[in-house]
Amino acid sequence: MSSPYDAGMSYENPITGDQILRVGPVNPAVAAILADEFQATVLPGAEERNTWLDEHGTRIRVAVCSGKIGVDSDLMKQLPNLEAIVNFGVGYDATDFGQAAQRGIVLSNTPDVLTDCVADTAMGLYLDTLRGLSAAERFVRAGTWASGQNFPLATRATGRKVGILGLGRIGQAIADRLEGFKAEIHYHSRGQKEGAAYQYHASAKELAEAVDVLIVAAAGGPDSANLVDASVLAALGENGFIINIARGSVIDEAALVTALQRENHCRRRPGCLRKGTACTVAAAGAG
Repeated sequence: MSSPYDAGMSYENPITGDQILRVGPVNPAVAAILADEFQATVLPGAEERNTWLDEHGTRIRVAVCSGKIGVDSDLMKQLPNLEAIVNFGVGYDATDFGQAAQRGIVLSNTPDVLTDCVADTAMGLYLDTLRGLSAAERFVRAGTWASGQNFPLATRATGRKVGILGLGRIGQAIADRLEGFKAEIHYHSRGQKEGAAYQYHASAKELAEAVDVLIVAAAGGPDSANLVDASVLAALGENGFIINIARGSVIDEAALVTALQRENHCRRRPGCLRKGTACTVAAAGAG
């Protein structure tokens, strides 16, 4: 990661705490440092934001944000002297990267910090989805077994054809783990990866047609919005599995709900979360 000073910031004009703006919530430890060591300002809420920016926006040189919140187009325009955006997270699709590049604003992120943790989570979802682990736990906890009812047979997780949509750092870490499950790995990325030992497919649809399980690990942002659309879901088929550890925007939500309804897996969006055929988890970082 480059230093802000490499991009033109001057040691003769050091940044002071009142020139640092925290945008939205960040990690509590980071928030404490910003407040205690730098006395940084926190961007006010919606009702006061524009008035505050009109009065103080010109003094802000650094914005600190999470990958979820970012610095969007309108806010960036209201910070005419912004020099750097410190983004705590791998993804920065919530920030207007194009405007930042055009204005020469340095944008940092934290690649590799959570690569292993996200890949581990993907494998947890892989096992849970195919083997029905959380559904089986609910079956036992609810006492359903006491009536003599048997839990349905699950799906073999070993030796499956698995497609990875987005073979970047995280996608490769997932592939490394899948090799331990004797998976036949396929992938689609923006381009064919030199040296990759896996079968490449020219589109997300072609990838879905070739595999049993589709793991979505593509970067978020407008370029990948609805990348997994109705045609990709149809290509995966009614017996396929899809696991998304990317941004929600990568999957066409309406098409996904329609596909689930077609298979009678759920009747409405909130209901999808309550069915054993859908496994959902909150975003979990690492401590």
